Amino acid sequence: MSLGKRIKSTRIEKGIKLYQMAEGVGISQQALNKIEKDLVKRTGHLLAISKILGVSASWLEYGDEFSSKSIIELSKQENELIFDFRLLSKTDQASVLKITGALKARTKVSKNA
Repeated sequence: MSLGKRIKSTRIEKGIKLYQMAEGVGISQQALNKIEKDLVKRTGHLLAISKILGVSASWLEYGDEFSSKSIIELSKQENELIFDFRLLSKTDQASVLKITGALKARTKVSKNA
């Protein structure tokens, strides 16, 4: 399987739309489409693509059976949360982390009660 096919099949498997992926990587939909169709020999966006897909860049590029495809298996909901988080500004990301920290602390308190 080629680089483009691995990217596309993993993107579809994870439920990520073409426009979402392109926006997350910081490229146009047309540029991502060219990558997925193997019309581009090399891409400087491989690391960003691999992070969004939650797979190793090595696996995307070479399909190495020795390099783990999945860094961590995440649900569609978890992937969506991570994807949306990455689109936020640094200030908004900090706010989200504060909120999740407060929710986590509240959950611990209610479990101990």
